Parts: sequence; structure tokens; C-alpha cells
Amino acid sequence: LPQAAAAADGQLGGAEGWRSELAVAVAFLAGALAALLLLFFAAHELQGMVQSGPYEHLRGDIWNCVDFVSIIAQGLTLFLLVVDYRRAGGGVSVHGDFQASSTCASIALPPAWFSLLYFMLGFEGSGMLARMVIEITRGVRDFVIILAVVVIGFALSFYVLFQAGSMQHDPMTVGDVDVEDEVFGYRNPLAALVSGFALMLGDFDRDEFSASANESLMNVLFVVFQVFVTIIMLNLLIAIMGDIFDKVQEHARAHYLYAKAKIVVEYETALKKKRRPDRALFPEWIQVLKPKRAEENEGELGSAAWAGRIAALKRQLETVRRDVSANVKDVEAVVTGMIDERMDKVDARVLAIDDHLVTLSDRMGKLEQLLARAAGNPKPQEEAQGSD
Repeated sequence: LPQAAAAADGQLGGAEGWRSELAVAVAFLAGALAALLLLFFAAHELQGMVQSGPYEHLRGDIWNCVDFVSIIAQGLTLFLLVVDYRRAGGGVSVHGDFQASSTCASIALPPAWFSLLYFMLGFEGSGMLARMVIEITRGVRDFVIILAVVVIGFALSFYVLFQAGSMQHDPMTVGDVDVEDEVFGYRNPLAALVSGFALMLGDFDRDEFSASANESLMNVLFVVFQVFVTIIMLNLLIAIMGDIFDKVQEHARAHYLYAKAKIVVEYETALKKKRRPDRALFPEWIQVLKPKRAEENEGELGSAAWAGRIAALKRQLETVRRDVSANVKDVEAVVTGMIDERMDKVDARVLAIDDHLVTLSDRMGKLEQLLARAAGNPKPQEEAQGSD
């Protein structure tokens, strides 16, 4: 609408009058269509707030907060567009007459497009990736706070040094005129914070350090910042994100099914009550969720490009560990049974040997008695032998 209005007023030049007026009409038609869609989603959001209460509705799901901010910002943008257009009068220009609506639109656009991720969750391919983005963003929340504290500390340190310095560096001579380049990134604390964030991403010019109060100290702080933030903390961030990726990927399909069911349930509530008895829309069914067997996922490492490799390896190692443990227990039971059986046989033989030893001991005692008698009375023994 701002560009079409400026063209109709002749500010953008080159366009014929009727085409510019048609562009304004199309812009208003698009705005009316956007307003109707906005009313539909606003009514849907209001229905959710009435059912569960505003606080519980917004606290229960981050997507409700995104939709709420998006609807408010878009509605305010449409209202300000109309107000700015009516106030413009003659000499319409995008720069001068649509400041308020353009500012509000810049706030409304990010949550409006970000809310599309919610509907992408209902598709298996894009839903898994969208869930990954959400969970990683949620998982690095504490790390981002720590990183922000460190970056803010160094950024304010650079700001103090530049403010105490000349803020000018690299004087150049152009003809008879000396030209000095000013350090623009540290004019105020807010600009210093933005410059500190850019410094973390590698956007820096070491020549600017000469404009500080102490160039040597600036170099030392710069080296410490690069080592601690760029090398250590950013690599730690990558490690954290990889770990979250594996955890989410392990249950990616469950997240996808949950998100899809959530979208269906949410928009089923938006249907009129008189349509709910329609079995074509609300069939009588029961959903049964069965866990996949481990054997079905044996080829997961090679088949899934985005598979959680570490998680899959852990699952396979755990499966092998359980199998080995079970086999060891079986072998242990077999060996224990064989040893017990052999020990029983050995015990039986030992008992038999003990019986033989007792028998031999008895016979030896009798033999000794006979020998003693024979040595003491040989004649009767001989007679006894003769009679035998």
C-alpha cells in the first residue's frame, strides 16, 4: 500500500495514473482479505482463551503466545496503514508518511512467519526439522544467557576504551585535506553491544584499535575474547546442539505424531457443534500405538540421513549388551549344572572308596588277630590246618 500510494501520487515516477490507482485498489483488497483472515484466527484464539482462561492458554503452549503477538501486531499494522494513508494528503512518500505502520509491520512480520512452523509440524519431513529447531532453541537457553553475559562484559570494556580514546584512526591525505576514519561501532553502549555481537561472528577491524585509549590493552582483550568466546564457547554450543539433535531424533516420529494430532484436535474444536455428529468428520475409531521392535531399526544408521547416530549406536550397544548378558547367564547355568553333576559323581565315588576303606580296615584287623594267634600258638594252627 505505501508504494502504490506513492506511485499514484507521482512520487515513484514512471507509472501511468490508472495503473497506480489500480495498484492502490489491489492493495486495499489484499488488506481487506488479510483483515478477514486475521479476524478468523483472532476468533479462534479468543475461543481458546475462553475455554482455558487467558493465562493458562498463553502459558500452556509457546505457539499460543506467538499467535497472540502476531495477531495483535498485524491488526495494529492494518489499522496504522489506513491511518497513515488518510493522513498523507498530497505528496505521499513511503519515507515520510508511513513511518508508524512500517515500524509496526517490522514487528509483526517475524512472529507471523514464525507461526508457520506450527503448521509445518504436521508434515513428517518438515515437522521433524521444525521440532529440531524448537528443541535446540529451548535447549541452549541457559547457554545463551551465559554467552550474553560474557559478550556484554567485553563489549562494554571496548566501549570504555574507545570513549577514552580519540575515536579516530588511519588519517589519510586527499590532496590538501587530511581525512580521518571515525570508529562508528562504539558511539554509545547499545551500539557497543551490537559491535560486540558482530565481533563474536568475526566482523572486526584491528586498525580501529589505534583509536582507543590503550591499543596494547585492546589487543590483549581482543585475544582473550576470541579464545574464550569464539573458540571455546561457540564450540561448546555446537557440542550442546549436537547432543540435543541426537536426543530429539531418537523420538522424532513420536513428536511428529503428537504435533499432528494436536493440530487436528485444535481445529476440530473450531468446527460448529452441529457438525460434530457427522461421522465423516468425527468417525468412531481407536488409535493403538505399538512400539517398534529393535530388529526393525537395524538399518537405521545407513538409511536415515538425519538419524541420531550416537543414539542409534547406544541402542545397538545396549541390545548387544543385553544379548551377551543373557548368553553369559545361560552358559553359566549350563556350566554350573555340569559341575554340580560331576561333583555329585565324585562325591558318590568318594563315599564308595570310604566304604571300601572301612571294609579293608575290618579285614586288616581280622588278619592282624589271626597273625597274632598264629605267632603265639603255632601247633594248634598246624593241627587246624591238617584237619582242614
